[in-house]
Amino acid sequence: IAKKNHELDAKEGKIEELIVVINKKDDEIAAMKNQESLSTVSSMVTMPPTSEGLSGGLMVEEIATTSKDIKLAISLKIDIRKDDKSTNNILQEKIDFMDQESNQKDIQLKAKDEEISELKKIINDRDKAIQMQSEELAKLKAQQSPSMILTQEPPNVSVTLDDIVTTLLIEKVQMKKQLDEVRKERDAKGQQLEQKLEELNAKDEEVAKKDAELEAKNKHMIEMEDAMKKKLEEDIGNMTEELKKKEEELKEKDKAIVDQATKLEADKKLIDQKEKMIKKKDKQIKRQTNKLNVKTEQLGEARAKTVKLRNALREFTGVEEDEDADDDDEDDEEEDEDN
Repeated sequence: IAKKNHELDAKEGKIEELIVVINKKDDEIAAMKNQESLSTVSSMVTMPPTSEGLSGGLMVEEIATTSKDIKLAISLKIDIRKDDKSTNNILQEKIDFMDQESNQKDIQLKAKDEEISELKKIINDRDKAIQMQSEELAKLKAQQSPSMILTQEPPNVSVTLDDIVTTLLIEKVQMKKQLDEVRKERDAKGQQLEQKLEELNAKDEEVAKKDAELEAKNKHMIEMEDAMKKKLEEDIGNMTEELKKKEEELKEKDKAIVDQATKLEADKKLIDQKEKMIKKKDKQIKRQTNKLNVKTEQLGEARAKTVKLRNALREFTGVEEDEDADDDDEDDEEEDEDN
């Protein structure tokens, strides 16, 4: 779009150059009219007095038409861009900038129109003065005799105003052709811009369609996420209940283990007490055993002494040994061993 605007600015610059050329030609006409002497006025009697004025008027009309075309093209561009739904901030800023430029150019064209109007007025005034002078010369010629008219030398004019006007009209036609070409190019550029805007609109529609698809996908994803969150919440709730049940079971098991440990601790204390009692009784038994061993030794010694005494008594008395007594002694020994 910036490139197309640059090309349009270049075309408008050419139009301004053509306006400058037209102004120069009008200035040349005015200068040549000022330099014309009264001797050349008689040759312009047959020329239409308003040719220069007509020429100037056409020039003004041409320039005014060009100004209108420029305004129309700019307004069309602005309308097209306003109708574009995809216009963004950058494009709007460019349009505003173009509006400012077009307004400035309109002001310049109005100033040129005013200058040309003034020149047209000056030319018309001079045409009237020339016409009046021509009428006076015609009256003078009518009053002169034919011999005086024949003896007058023709004015020495190499280039007449007819030739200048003809040349300017030819140049004006050429300039008009150039302006027509510029307008055609400008219209073609406008069509290209319109096609570009249509393409942008199509792209905007595609983007909007893709946005809608993405919005639908996003909505579907959100629904899936919500469903997954709900399922996760349900699973977490079920797992929490199971964990609570397992915690209660573990607490019961811990309580049973603690009770069992308490019972084992009590049993251990009881066993320790019994072991202490057994150790105490073992010590008592050892002491009694030691005492019995001492008594057994004493008893053996006493028995040995008794046997000796019995043997000595038998030898002394001469009495045979009593078998029953011996049996009683053996029984006593067995009883002592048992004890």
